[in-house]
Amino acid sequence: TVFFFAGSFLFAQGSSGAQPAGPALPGQIDDKELITIEFKETSIREVMDWIANRVGRTIVLDAGIEDKITVNFQRLNWLHAVDQAADSARCVTRQVGDRIIVEKPPRVTMEFKRAELVEVINLLAKQAGANIVIDSGVKGEVTMRFSDVPWMRALEAVVKTANFTLVEEDKGRIIRVVDPAKLQAQMEPRVFHFTYIKPD
Repeated sequence: TVFFFAGSFLFAQGSSGAQPAGPALPGQIDDKELITIEFKETSIREVMDWIANRVGRTIVLDAGIEDKITVNFQRLNWLHAVDQAADSARCVTRQVGDRIIVEKPPRVTMEFKRAELVEVINLLAKQAGANIVIDSGVKGEVTMRFSDVPWMRALEAVVKTANFTLVEEDKGRIIRVVDPAKLQAQMEPRVFHFTYIKPD
């Protein structure tokens, strides 16, 4: 194995003299999507840029994310590498279309015992400054304890435990908490029959 140094990171490449592999067959993983590289005290932006260039994808970081991270990937799927790098900087990822968005959300530490579900949801949303709409049918009590958890993951856990569902609208700017049965009813296709009147 030959190691190449570039800036503040190094990566390894096999040197057995083998010819480049052809395209991956169905059921196989394309080697291009497997990441083998080590970064030491490197800006997360450099790390994400390297991965994005490697796999030909778009990775967007929120403004202000400038943490330096140390990670070591060994034949790791690129999506897992992105998640691991983000986690090292206390960030989270989400996919929007064909882009991967890296964010550093507020984190929460809180504990409740048999608290009203709506109150807990509103408190989590307030911690993050989020816009949230709660369906009138959302009711119940929850007992929970979170320690330094991204607020959205806490919200998802609370809502799922109470058997409700989150729906993101307006590109995530608005979050609705709804009964999954009502959501299914809203999504069911409706058939309209039109009567065409032949003009005179």
